[in-house]
Amino acid sequence: MSFVSRLLFILALTFSMVQAQPLGKKLLLEKITSAGCPSCPWGDNLLQSYLLNDTNIIPVAIHVNNAGHVDHMFSVDGDSILADYLWAHPTLMVDRYKWPAYSQTSMPNTYWPTMIQDRKQMPMLATIGGATTYTPQRDLTVQVEGTVLWDLNWDLRVNAYLVEDEVTGTGLGYDQLNGYNNTTGHPLFGLGDPIVGYVHNWVLRDMLGGHLGTSIFPNPVAAGHFFSHTFQTTLDSAFDETKCSVILVVQRYDANPENREILNVVKLGLNGNVLAGASEAISKPTLSIWPNPSEGKIQVSVSKAGNWTATLMDLQGRTILEKHLTGNDAELDASPYPAGVYLLRLAAIGEISITQKLILR
Repeated sequence: MSFVSRLLFILALTFSMVQAQPLGKKLLLEKITSAGCPSCPWGDNLLQSYLLNDTNIIPVAIHVNNAGHVDHMFSVDGDSILADYLWAHPTLMVDRYKWPAYSQTSMPNTYWPTMIQDRKQMPMLATIGGATTYTPQRDLTVQVEGTVLWDLNWDLRVNAYLVEDEVTGTGLGYDQLNGYNNTTGHPLFGLGDPIVGYVHNWVLRDMLGGHLGTSIFPNPVAAGHFFSHTFQTTLDSAFDETKCSVILVVQRYDANPENREILNVVKLGLNGNVLAGASEAISKPTLSIWPNPSEGKIQVSVSKAGNWTATLMDLQGRTILEKHLTGNDAELDASPYPAGVYLLRLAAIGEISITQKLILR
């Protein structure tokens, strides 16, 4: 795609989503922290102050646990991330982006405001949204989807972080060391060292795609490429389901940890949905197809009018038929294809996709 064509595509997409995306790209702030770190509660205070004035930042706390900094809130995936980025704490990664002028991807708090503001000036490379479904049996299904906005010669991946707020515990590994307890005038003055019953927020519990993400994209990937993936897990019984949420992520993988930036993120609860690239909740459209089973000619009806793309796929995910629909209703002719079980997916920019099973006989 030429530069002019790409620019026109971006402008058209931005115009079509202007009502749905008033705030643009969101930033993922990955704070490296530990209950056994005397300076770390000040990092929490700073992030809380940022959140008061900025709804486009989403924090997650990756906890360090070792002999010198005991912390019971560590995670397997968090340890894998720390293997590449830990050199001190508290430090912060903004979209895991490495600025050439900085010595590390994760930087101390004197750099945080500049990193956040500089990252906001960079173009949005992909939209992201999706939906979650949580059952009384603690089973969680996470659908991630969005659209790549630029031609990229990168290995792109999707992920879903499970985070928990208001985590507390008893004793070493939960009580927070406080190096500011005797600093007069400091917000943490006189709270104790350690701070007993400290409330830990944004605690990383799991990464459903692993610390490197799940690969679902072609490489290179073209502007306008729609992506969708579903994760499933069961919440650990130790996690408080009422305090948990999910961060949806589209990210880059590279052998060099300095080239693993996060393209976009969005956060939602355990039963919710969010428009790809937007901040407001939406209702998921419904899809009707009949007759089903069918001899080949099928009627398609979607509850929400729009510019939809209907994709008929086999069970291996290969595209058999694709047709663009405008409005609510259309007819598809699948009669040339062998009898069997297929998947029909409807997708549109700024909408959660809908997939149903279709039987041809």
